[in-house]
Amino acid sequence: VVFPRPPGRVTALSAADPERSTDLRDHLSMLACCLRIQLPHFGSVAHRSLLLRASPSLPRQLSRAVAMSSEWREKLETSLRKNKKLPYGKYYQLATLRSDGRPANRTVVHRGFYGDNGLELVTDRRSKKVEEVKTSKWGEVAWYFEDTREQYRLSGSITIVGHDHPDQNLVKERKRVWSGMSPPGRAQFLNPHPGQPRAGTNEDLYNQEAPPPGSDPTEDFCLVVVDVVEVDYLSLKKNVRWEYKSIEQDGQRAWSSLEVNP
Repeated sequence: VVFPRPPGRVTALSAADPERSTDLRDHLSMLACCLRIQLPHFGSVAHRSLLLRASPSLPRQLSRAVAMSSEWREKLETSLRKNKKLPYGKYYQLATLRSDGRPANRTVVHRGFYGDNGLELVTDRRSKKVEEVKTSKWGEVAWYFEDTREQYRLSGSITIVGHDHPDQNLVKERKRVWSGMSPPGRAQFLNPHPGQPRAGTNEDLYNQEAPPPGSDPTEDFCLVVVDVVEVDYLSLKKNVRWEYKSIEQDGQRAWSSLEVNP
């Protein structure tokens, strides 16, 4: 929980015990009334902290706050729910950096979340983006939701997870994502080398039977995880904009938030 101290400073109090959440919420509600600060909803999930925002009557510099949970993630999940009827609501643009310093951008499909701060997508290990990530691990996602008129720009480091990745948890996640893909999605990883000249007229090379869901992923199938460290959120409908940044606090990962001009 974050509440203002002297101007320009914040302090944090984490709520790690879910059994005490009711008592803590009651105490904080009383504190919020005394300070005229709005208290957001407190969930029952363990290791979740609260975010207290300064009311409009307090100085603007006090509105920056720190929380252990990621408010941007909650916003993003809400946006996904509100735009779920749009088939393209799960498409976003991922920008990377080429070896010559020029940007590269493409549209990809959101495959889910990894942990608290990871975005999942998939790629072919033969694709250019794999080599680009070797040049620079940093990338940025641009995601726009048409129905709610919201934009997310999410920056972070990119991890490519192949069959030989040293982190076995990521290897298991790779297989889980593979099994959840559609047959055409799995079949594309049997196609000839992407980006190479198309040779011959044998269309069977591009229409191979998809491996079954329970099969092991092909060696060319890679899970991609974007570990988000900065978020720029813009609501055109409400004319509000928030910046979120990952920080280290007491040896743990936390998030700062700041409302800025749209």
